[in-house]
Amino acid sequence: MRFKNPVGVGIVIMLLVGVGVSGCSPEAGQESTTDLDPIWFRGPYHGEVGEAEAGYRWAVYHFGVVVDERSGRTLIPDYFLGNTDFPFKTPLSLVEPDGTRLALPFVAGGLPVGFSAGGDSHALMTFALTLSPKWGQFGIYNMPLLTLSWHDADGGLIYETQRRYPETAEDILRILLPGVCRLVDGGQRLLVAWPPDGWEPQAGEQWETLLVDRSGAALVLHRSTSPPVVSDDGTLLFYVGTGDDGKGSLMALGTDGRTRWEAGFESEVTGGPFVSSSADLVVVLTGSGAMALDHTGSVTWTSQGAYRTAVVADSGDTALVGKGFVEYRGPDGTLRWRRVAARESSVAVSPDGHYVLLAENDPLTDSARFTLLDRSGKDLAAYRAESPPENPCVPLVWFWEDRPCFCHGWEAGFFQGADGGWTPMTTLLLVDFRVPDRYGMSARALADGRYLLVRVDDRNLVLYDVEDIVP
Repeated sequence: MRFKNPVGVGIVIMLLVGVGVSGCSPEAGQESTTDLDPIWFRGPYHGEVGEAEAGYRWAVYHFGVVVDERSGRTLIPDYFLGNTDFPFKTPLSLVEPDGTRLALPFVAGGLPVGFSAGGDSHALMTFALTLSPKWGQFGIYNMPLLTLSWHDADGGLIYETQRRYPETAEDILRILLPGVCRLVDGGQRLLVAWPPDGWEPQAGEQWETLLVDRSGAALVLHRSTSPPVVSDDGTLLFYVGTGDDGKGSLMALGTDGRTRWEAGFESEVTGGPFVSSSADLVVVLTGSGAMALDHTGSVTWTSQGAYRTAVVADSGDTALVGKGFVEYRGPDGTLRWRRVAARESSVAVSPDGHYVLLAENDPLTDSARFTLLDRSGKDLAAYRAESPPENPCVPLVWFWEDRPCFCHGWEAGFFQGADGGWTPMTTLLLVDFRVPDRYGMSARALADGRYLLVRVDDRNLVLYDVEDIVP
């Protein structure tokens, strides 16, 4: 196996054999590329040493690794054997998408749950348990503590604050975190949304949104019952609310603290908001269906149906996914097509709205079918992938630029267009790893689809360059 950058990649990890690759089930016209090598991977202490001799080892569970999904940078805590400091004083490594590892000049005071890299600075949110005073001198560490810190490139502290919560909030906080922790304006300001100090679950999911500048001045932008959805450019925040009468609402707030618009609905918001990259179209799901709003908050179109999720393209085309069906609507809400689909389905839409990539998961056979459709709903190509026996995997579809990509189990690929039509091209992942007998593999695309981060099991992460999958 080759490595593009072996620094920090020599990890203690179990060596592999190609498990489950015989389960591939291509449809007509399928072609395969060669096996794919990762940029970097991370594994546990116990096991065998990989091909690159381990001069440096990552050894944390996957939930201790946080990713800046916009840049593809990964923050990895460096836990060393014998480190029993409490509170934690954990060294950190920043791993670039090309595998380059940089030891950051500051330490974490707990388990990282949120991370953002912007300009020449890094923002970090950590979770730790502190001593409960009611247990006396030899107390139990079960009172949650969140720490928000913002450091410059040299490790200098730009801003830091902490919030403590009662022990009754521990389990709920683990589910809700990280809220929002994002550097905006090229790293000049920090946007964060988290529960207020002393928050208890019985008080409702109250969230506080702060905007911090480099002088350390923190402005409270809004208090809400849920964290906001942030636009791609970081200038708009979308808040969903529910009134005492059970009716839902949506508010668009600028990072200057000014309300851009507000909209009300006859029933509670059950999904979304789903926002186009330009924030010119916002779709919310309610008890009665879907509603689309433009950049002024005016209703553009409505649709009746039991929808679970939605995907909004830059063009304004929208895919609506329900249990057992998919709808595709134009920017004005016109129904372009509707088709029956598996109950567990997901979609991706090309930025121009010309193509839809549908993933249908069959948990009974541990297989996934990927179908590429055009704007009119015509099938252009299809491919079926199967999981290794007794190891269910979650299918993923996305577009990198204009290329439809998919991943399931040990396979990743894309549909290649030519004058004669579309052909699925696939490659095998993890061919040099040996993993535990049971696992549940999943993946996600980072940095606008350029990188593929694969979680093999609770202790193994692998990063691939999609350009290697899509030549």
